[in-house]
Amino acid sequence: MLQASELNKAVRSWVRVAQSKLRQQSNYQQSVRELILVEINEILLCHGRLENSDLSEESRKLIILPREHRLKKLIVEQCHRKVLHSRLKATLAKLRAGFWVSKGRQVVKKIR
Repeated sequence: MLQASELNKAVRSWVRVAQSKLRQQSNYQQSVRELILVEINEILLCHGRLENSDLSEESRKLIILPREHRLKKLIVEQCHRKVLHSRLKATLAKLRAGFWVSKGRQVVKKIR
């Protein structure tokens, strides 16, 4: 039987692959400065205004996903299913509970 820890490990592995594409982009250094990206355990996390909030550590430091990667689409689809195919706001809220996607609203609109 598949364990939750195994699933988390698999997701982190896929995130590393997706983020390697992000690191190869020409504007990567600019993104690091603008989005305050920090690498923890080989995963790029996006800091920002949420850093000063009362949210949990996971909710304050979101995993950044590149817009042009298949993993982003799969994660958005999963979030949409988890909120029982609710509207855009619910899917977007679920997505933003753990991930940051540039222009997330537009991405969710395309996929749902």
